[in-house]
Amino acid sequence: MIGRGLVAIMLCAVSSGLYAQPTRDDGSQLTISVLTFGQGDAVWEKFGHNALRIRDARTGSDVAYNWGTFDFDQPNFLRRFLVGNTLYWLATDPAPLMIEHYQRNLNRSGVEQVLALTPEQKVKLRDFVLWNERPENRNYQYDYYVDNCSTRLRDAIDRALGGQLRRALVAKPSPHTFRSESLRLMSSLRLLQSGMQVALGQPADQSLTAWEESFIPMRLRDRLREVRVVDGGTARPLVAEEHVLHVAAREPEATDAPSLVLRFLIAGLLIAGVIAVLGARAVAGGRGARLGFAVAGAFWGLVAGTLGLLLAIAWMATRHVFWYRNENLLQLAPFVLLLAALAPLAVYRPRWRRPAFAVAVAAAALSALGLVLKVLPAFDQRNLAVVMLALPANAALAWALRPRRVP
Repeated sequence: MIGRGLVAIMLCAVSSGLYAQPTRDDGSQLTISVLTFGQGDAVWEKFGHNALRIRDARTGSDVAYNWGTFDFDQPNFLRRFLVGNTLYWLATDPAPLMIEHYQRNLNRSGVEQVLALTPEQKVKLRDFVLWNERPENRNYQYDYYVDNCSTRLRDAIDRALGGQLRRALVAKPSPHTFRSESLRLMSSLRLLQSGMQVALGQPADQSLTAWEESFIPMRLRDRLREVRVVDGGTARPLVAEEHVLHVAAREPEATDAPSLVLRFLIAGLLIAGVIAVLGARAVAGGRGARLGFAVAGAFWGLVAGTLGLLLAIAWMATRHVFWYRNENLLQLAPFVLLLAALAPLAVYRPRWRRPAFAVAVAAAALSALGLVLKVLPAFDQRNLAVVMLALPANAALAWALRPRRVP
């Protein structure tokens, strides 16, 4: 009986081994590459996109793993976005269909970089991605600078390489900042570009490394070309092959971040000029000038004060760390919102002129202080453009509201 059992076990083992041999998974059948897509038309497409492509010659599968999936219809999407609690997840698509969609439907340039990984590294990366794809693992809290589709892909590759990618990129300084990269990529949407300049605080101006700047898919693509990895004492380029998938018929991506100082200065001088001229004429008693000054003063108070209030809320009530410590609060103070009511009252009710003047002087003094403080190392936020907008407008409103004899 025992002998027959042993024979049965041996036969089972042999048959199992013969069956498993053709389906053996040692990684040699895998081809892994990075797909990088350039800018598109929508706001969220301006920063580019990327995905990990895994082809399996044994099974015939060809899948793109995409960490940039979100849904506008998810509950409380806008509130979650504003407070820094946006939900993104890893999704999969047939790679050929994804490439065709980006080429035909979105007209976005595409590049594929085949990675020179060892079979063991390929298996490690494939297995991690499959684990990450599970419903209980796929979701993550999105951050547009430190945890997005590109950083997730970068981290997955680095994990398979045992940290070699991180070590290579951390050692390389970058001339860019989170602010400069954001303004550069938003060059075609000037209003939103200006909004970013106002909203981003001092943390957005820290100097980056090549590792940190790879939150931009196109930067990661460029950095992968430079990386060499070592196995068994032999160094090799990380990118074995690179193919251009599509060249979009659109304006090329901006290469440098624009300076917004002149744009903001012109706007600040125009606002200041209108306020000053109408304020001077309003003293003479012209009905139209008084109405115009009331509207201009209220407009600046409403705009500047509302922006300041939003900046204060963003600092205190959100998880967007790059909105923190925003020196623009010295230029766009929340209390300036009072002038939306006080400026018109000062025109038609003389007793309100002194309170309005006090608020306007405080706003102008804070603006001037914000400029003077730029000489100190601790106040190194790159917000000169906002100073050039707010300081002339605040100073002009304080001048126009100064106590004087009214005919």
